[in-house]
Parts: sequence; structure tokens; C-alpha cells
Amino acid sequence: MYVCGLLDKLAADECAKSLETLTRLACNPECISTLVDGLASSLTAILDVADHQDSAASGFDRLVRCLLNQIVMVSHGILCRFTHVCSLWGARFGGNGNIGINK
Repeated sequence: MYVCGLLDKLAADECAKSLETLTRLACNPECISTLVDGLASSLTAILDVADHQDSAASGFDRLVRCLLNQIVMVSHGILCRFTHVCSLWGARFGGNGNIGINK
């Protein structure tokens, strides 16, 4: 029983380190698409580890929330910059600011 507990603890520590690393990577807009693409398989593994322990006590909930929040915040920033560029494009060239849509 002690060995299983130790292995669970090691897996949880590795998972926590991985979540922290992913959260730091999510600060970089260039990493967002890769993170989102790989999130489904990673999240499944994270939830498997969290199922074997008290996720609230171990901080998994907070780490997953931080990762998802960072992805949403950076994605929102990317969308805002894209929208701003489109509006500048429309103002400069007489369009309505929507790429490919001229009414």
C-alpha cells in the first residue's frame, strides 16, 4: 500500500509541475494553438491522476483553473488584436473591417 501511495504522490508531483509549465507556456500567444490542440489528451491524464487523490487538497483544481484561465486570457488578447487590425484595415482601405466581406 505504501508503494502505491508513493507512486501516486510522484505522479501528482509530476502532474503539478507539468501544469505549471503549461501555464507558463500559455503566456506566449505562439503556443496557444498547440496547447489547445493537445489539451484534450493532457486533461484526460491530469484528471486520471486527480481521481486518485483529493484534488482540492493537492491544488489540482487551482492549477487547472490557472491553465484554462491563461489560455482564455491570451486567446482573448489575440482576438482583440486581430479585430483591431481588421478595423484599421477597413478604415484605411474603405472596407467594413471584415476581411473578405465587403458590403
